[in-house]
Amino acid sequence: MIFGYYRFSKKWNHTGVVTAAKGGNISIAQHGRTSHTTLNQWFKGDKHLSAISIIRPGKRS
Repeated sequence: MIFGYYRFSKKWNHTGVVTAAKGGNISIAQHGRTSHTTLNQWFKGDKHLSAISIIRPGKRS
């Protein structure tokens, strides 16, 4: 899961799902204008996005 922090609203208020990570490119599925994007496009497309946090599940037992 990837979360976006927006300086305009001063809160974490957007979530996406990382669908692929290859060669430094991170693909994200999300709701909004486009259902699939990349992390670079996410930052370029919204100037208010100032930070991201990615939570990765641990090893399953």
